[in-house]
Amino acid sequence: MPVTPARLAPARTAAARLAPARLAAGLLAVVVLAGCGKSDPTRQRIAGYLTAVNRIENRLVKPLRTVNTITRQVTYHVAHPHVKAQPAAVQESSLAAAASAIRADEARIRALPAPAPAAALKAMIIALAQRQLQLTTQMRELITFLPSFPRALRPLGPAVVKLEHVLSIKSAAGTAAVARVYAEKAAALRAFASTLSGALRRLAVLVPPSSSRPAYLAEKRALRRMRAAATTLATDLTSGHTASVNSVIGSFDAAAALPGSRSVQLAQIAAVRAYDAQVTGLGTLVNEINQDRYALGRRYP
Repeated sequence: MPVTPARLAPARTAAARLAPARLAAGLLAVVVLAGCGKSDPTRQRIAGYLTAVNRIENRLVKPLRTVNTITRQVTYHVAHPHVKAQPAAVQESSLAAAASAIRADEARIRALPAPAPAAALKAMIIALAQRQLQLTTQMRELITFLPSFPRALRPLGPAVVKLEHVLSIKSAAGTAAVARVYAEKAAALRAFASTLSGALRRLAVLVPPSSSRPAYLAEKRALRRMRAAATTLATDLTSGHTASVNSVIGSFDAAAALPGSRSVQLAQIAAVRAYDAQVTGLGTLVNEINQDRYALGRRYP
């Protein structure tokens, strides 16, 4: 079952839809409370809190810029796969550093005492940092997954060709010759089942991003079912029980078609839409945070 570009379409769509501008929008606008009265302790505490938060947020500019840049690079490379890209290991290392910085600044915001009127604002800022971290993590997973997924399945192409060649033998003269043909087909099926096991082991160590998870899980289910069918068919041919051969072949073909089935496609579409909602929600949360900042400024001028 060779890998086709369509198999990777869900993962590519997710990368293409990642809006760098929205990710960068996570950098909150600095709102200064103009004319804070020095005689009002609440005003002073709010002004001091926002000043401290702004300093922490300014530290986020660099890591989020890194995420933004790598997102553009990945999006471009998905659309132009023949163009040489920055090594994935370099991108992954940069994203790991960015994630570490975001995590550290989230901890700083959590540790910063907030005046009671700014409690809701603090909760939203923490939620924003968490979402930024989630999207950064997903981009790291995508960078690793995109090349690893087809590489794990690559041996299946030659294995399918070899199996089809052996199974295409349809006639033999004499009982002994028929037995030899069955034995050869059974050996080819067992070898193919072994190849499927190798692919499953390689897939088992991969961590797909949420936008690619339905296609990944469908591929694993298909390989398991194909392996079971190939093993059953090999056993039947070896024992001379050929009555169920057509039924087993039907199961084999159905398993091979599973990754392209409508149910998998719908699940993949839902996963991509959920990812899009995450990105859109990031911008929405930024707007809510800025509105809350503005409301604090109006309430404590």
